[in-house]
Amino acid sequence: MEDVRFLNQDKLDYMTQYRGITILCIVMVHSLYRFLDSSVWYFDYLYQLLGESTCIFCFISGFLFYHIDYSKYSYCEFVIKKAKRLLLPYFCWTLPFLVLEHIFRFGEIDIKWFLWSLVSGMSLFNGALWYIQLIFTIFLIAPLLKSLFKKNYIGEIITVITLTAALITGRDIPVKFYYGIATIPHLIGFFMFGMLCCRYKDFWVKLNRFWLIPLSIGVFLCAIQGYFHLPAPETTLKALKNITHGVTLNWLTLNKVFISFGLLLLFYKISSKKPQISALNVLAKYSFPIYFCHLLFFIPWIICGWDSKGGFIFFFAGSLYMVIGPLLTCYLLNKVKYVNKVIGL
Repeated sequence: MEDVRFLNQDKLDYMTQYRGITILCIVMVHSLYRFLDSSVWYFDYLYQLLGESTCIFCFISGFLFYHIDYSKYSYCEFVIKKAKRLLLPYFCWTLPFLVLEHIFRFGEIDIKWFLWSLVSGMSLFNGALWYIQLIFTIFLIAPLLKSLFKKNYIGEIITVITLTAALITGRDIPVKFYYGIATIPHLIGFFMFGMLCCRYKDFWVKLNRFWLIPLSIGVFLCAIQGYFHLPAPETTLKALKNITHGVTLNWLTLNKVFISFGLLLLFYKISSKKPQISALNVLAKYSFPIYFCHLLFFIPWIICGWDSKGGFIFFFAGSLYMVIGPLLTCYLLNKVKYVNKVIGL
């Protein structure tokens, strides 16, 4: 996600609040499988609501990227800036726990598996870091994507095409080291959608009082999927390859189109009356460090083989643990000289 410290126009308080709620959703969907019994009737409804929240992460990243003026940087400077922001904390969070994982699983370090885990961002202890591979790759081409909006609606057309791809594809099975890159056809549409919304901000700000409409449509789609258990689409590459034989709608990404836009309108409306919400501001500030380390708090469950699950209260308590634990850890690490430079802040 973009670093809001470099914004050079309005403060975008609504995007800060938006970032805070999004990282909360991502942590909660990861907690869903660990703490909530999948047999409860509302499991599928919660999954549809919280699942694919990385789509919203991409949406916010695209919005903020379009908003920030990078013209003072050369492309090389831009790439170095993003590498420091993404890859440096990625390696700092990944390497020590990969060593721990290999000792735990194999009793020694398997070099081939170690390198695979390091490159892919997929590991037993911290398998969510494939997203770093994805978003860094998108940022490499982001200046080109942004320039498309200056060429006779080319950017708008590409947004429609890529967002359509997101609606008819699903994520590939994470068995390849390029898993993060392979999800680009599935998620880049939301990055483009975010840039599109930033470009036409003057239009949608007039519609913020109608925030409930897209948000309600999104939640309604979640209810349909949760009730009817509609089939998921094929994996990204296979779906695009077989597109001439018909498509299967991805309801998860469809509801996120409406939810992402509805939340944008909602937080714009909220921020106009209450620009500062302390809890969301803190979550937003530490959103990337939380993303980098929150799955590490599952390690006690993995090592000890705990598999106890419960109802909503157990899930809620587990989600609190998964938010507060990483938040306090990152807060304390931020106080340590030099360490604060490599944890993702």
